[in-house]
Amino acid sequence: MPLHYDIPSLILKKLQEVITPEEEILLEAWLAADPANRVLLERLLDEPEVMADAKAFDELWGKERGIIRYNRMERNVLADTVFPAKQRWRQWFPYTAAAVLLLVIGTWKFFSNTATINSEAKIVHANDITPGGNRATLTLADGRSIDLSEAQTGIVVHDEDITYSDGASLVAIDNEGKKIEKVHQLMLATPRGGTYRITLSDGTSVWLNSASTLRYPSRFADNERVVELEGEAYFEVAKVAKQQGKGEKKEGWPFRVVSAGQTVEVMGTEFNIAAYPDDAEIKTTLVKGRVQVASDRERLSPTILVPGQQSTFNHEKIEVNTVDVQRYIAWKDGFFYFNGDSPEKAFAQLSRWYDIELSYASTIPAVQFYGKVERNKTLGSLLKILEKAGLEFEVVSKDSGYQLIIGANEESL
Repeated sequence: MPLHYDIPSLILKKLQEVITPEEEILLEAWLAADPANRVLLERLLDEPEVMADAKAFDELWGKERGIIRYNRMERNVLADTVFPAKQRWRQWFPYTAAAVLLLVIGTWKFFSNTATINSEAKIVHANDITPGGNRATLTLADGRSIDLSEAQTGIVVHDEDITYSDGASLVAIDNEGKKIEKVHQLMLATPRGGTYRITLSDGTSVWLNSASTLRYPSRFADNERVVELEGEAYFEVAKVAKQQGKGEKKEGWPFRVVSAGQTVEVMGTEFNIAAYPDDAEIKTTLVKGRVQVASDRERLSPTILVPGQQSTFNHEKIEVNTVDVQRYIAWKDGFFYFNGDSPEKAFAQLSRWYDIELSYASTIPAVQFYGKVERNKTLGSLLKILEKAGLEFEVVSKDSGYQLIIGANEESL
């Protein structure tokens, strides 16, 4: 008899000695359906350690100690035990009682979580989920926070105020609006599903991708230009000479981008940096000019990039490769560019742009995505394209927002 979704829960309750008379009847029906089922349960009941683990699990589940205990049991048991896919109960019998308990608890966890999701979620049409747009928040030094206009594409920083790209007035940098002598630290942040452009006081243009933050001064100091980035941004750095005294040689004014232990230094150039907090690596892709990539690790020597090269920094080393630059900067021009991307990498981009959570309903096949797709499409339009790779999708609406459930169709398994 194939495994029914109620059985793991009933077995777990039986082991914990909390099963109700009604549930006992259901379990008994399953036991009577196949002699191997009864043998399996009796074997579990005869194992004192299994009984103790089952009783302790309910109390610990959801707590850190419980998760650690379950993961440890999983490592120890599965090191010597392999469960083929689509097992029947009678086929489990040769394995250890502890392994069976592990599978019972794991299956119970899966269906408990699924029931929770289904109870608070409802299926929605993917075409109802629209793409991101011009969304960002500007934070001033005095703590004021301003939601920027979605009708505008960017802002420009001046010495005393900030305007939109079309010249429309936005805000004075301080509350009094008088001539400002002090340098103020400002911040521009885009949400998931947002992008915005900023022109800094030196003329440098920066395009911020979704879920990114740029910290910058209202004007730069005399000796250097420094900004901090978290997330992804494309930089078009203005080439500016330092202000020099009489008779002094004119030198380039360095521009530095600091991101999670990495510093990129340039004079005037175009490049892209992807430094999201949930990514293990920082990728710097050079389009024009020349940049130096350095780490805060003293043992790592700075690396020079030339156009067409990309550095990958994982906090242990800096690697340089020649890449297809367009793949990494297409977002700035309004495209997704997939060139052999895994589902995990491709959907990470979708998650940030459409502001959706991701959930994998099954093992994802080792497929790769190729193609250039406009980012102004609805999620449904994009998923129709990705379905050709052998994946299936379901979108649900929850209190916390939308969730995309990703699975493989039968032909791709």
